[in-house]
Amino acid sequence: MKRYRKNLFRVLLSYFLTIVVLFTNIALARGPALAQTGGQSGGGKREYTYDDTRYGTKGTRIDYVDGKGRVYKSIWYDNKVREMEKETTTYGIGEQKTVNTFIYNRTDDGGKQLATLKHLKTDSKGNEIYNEVKIFDKNQNRIGGSRFEVDANGEKRRYTWDPQKKDYVEVTEGGTRTNSAVSSSASPGFAVASDVTGGLNTTTFDTPRGKIYVNLPDNISAGDTISGTVVAEAEGQDDKTRTQNQGELSGYVVQIEKQQSSSTDRILKLFIPAAISITYLVLRDKKGKEVARCELPVASQQLTRLPAQEFGLPTMGQQGRPVEVTGTFDGDFKTTTLTVGGERMEILAESPRQLVVRNGNILIGPTQLVVSEQGRTATGEFRSIGIRLSAPKLDLLRGEQTTLTVTVLGLEGIKAPVPLVLENKSPGIISMGSANFERISISPSQVQGGTYTTQRPLTGIQRGAFTITGTVTSDRQ
Repeated sequence: MKRYRKNLFRVLLSYFLTIVVLFTNIALARGPALAQTGGQSGGGKREYTYDDTRYGTKGTRIDYVDGKGRVYKSIWYDNKVREMEKETTTYGIGEQKTVNTFIYNRTDDGGKQLATLKHLKTDSKGNEIYNEVKIFDKNQNRIGGSRFEVDANGEKRRYTWDPQKKDYVEVTEGGTRTNSAVSSSASPGFAVASDVTGGLNTTTFDTPRGKIYVNLPDNISAGDTISGTVVAEAEGQDDKTRTQNQGELSGYVVQIEKQQSSSTDRILKLFIPAAISITYLVLRDKKGKEVARCELPVASQQLTRLPAQEFGLPTMGQQGRPVEVTGTFDGDFKTTTLTVGGERMEILAESPRQLVVRNGNILIGPTQLVVSEQGRTATGEFRSIGIRLSAPKLDLLRGEQTTLTVTVLGLEGIKAPVPLVLENKSPGIISMGSANFERISISPSQVQGGTYTTQRPLTGIQRGAFTITGTVTSDRQ
């Protein structure tokens, strides 16, 4: 009997030590929030499961690792074990790799819909050379996104998706980009779009009576006091109709975070609440009904400002276009002035970090810019540039050709190249030379008498009005 008890004790002790060792090995293998669940499978692949709160408490992520210890697939699940995201990685020579990421929305019937698709490529040094993001609505229609790529000459290019053109629009320094990644909605008969250029975020509300433009700073952060402008432009075939429509437009109200301003007030001053990361610009009709809205991105933390005594002054600006000055401002038009050549410019928007005005100066060429904010003043050299675009014919039939002449004025005495961007905004109506988007560097040797001139052939694709823009970019002092 004693021998039986002794043997039973040895067996139980052996089982106990085995269990302790097993749990010890699991703990060592797990590490922080890590558990090996699959071991090696198919060519030395290993499967790991991680605790992950990206899709709710108790959500999980499973990584599939190849024989070299590289993750080639990851899948995220929510706490109901529904697939929410998948990422696959293909490895090339050296550090080259291609990463595809699929992010899903779950439907009411338990299915899934693709919401976002990301495509990333890196070169042999690990540098990003291509990055594309596609955003889809619930009907799987492409509604937004962006693309970054490095071309054959090593130049970096950025694009944003234009849902109306159903194509990419290149983002240019100092140029215009369609901010189509933001969400918006509009009632039947209304439309809304957002453009960013020269530090200015311009939201355009299309109404049955005309357009309402809202100009705001493009770098809003939580806790900011900001100012902007509202412009209502009536449409109509004659003065009587336009006057009637202008009266109708005066009844519309622009609203942000329950702060309202009539479309005829011109100046819009707002306080952005703290601790928010997004807000909406809302348009209401005279009955108070919401007819359109557009997302306004907001930085959740205060953005960096320049020291109070410093201003970042532009050295060049184009007639009729926004000119941006960085520095410390109070977000109130009343305490700010900016002059070009002694002429006071119209202020379009102001935040605690920037001021945006319209360069309405009639003078072309070298002059001075002076900015004043609450008694602080800065003066700098400034060049006002004019661009003239002309063509003998402005209504082309299919296959018909004409010549676009581009004239840039105010370049006398330049010491460095001036960047110029030409863009065909109507690619479905005409084609412009060999490219509908072109970057030009105007060197001092190409300037004659302060003027640079170049020409491009235009060919009609279908009959209709077309738009071509010319834009110069600027540096800061």
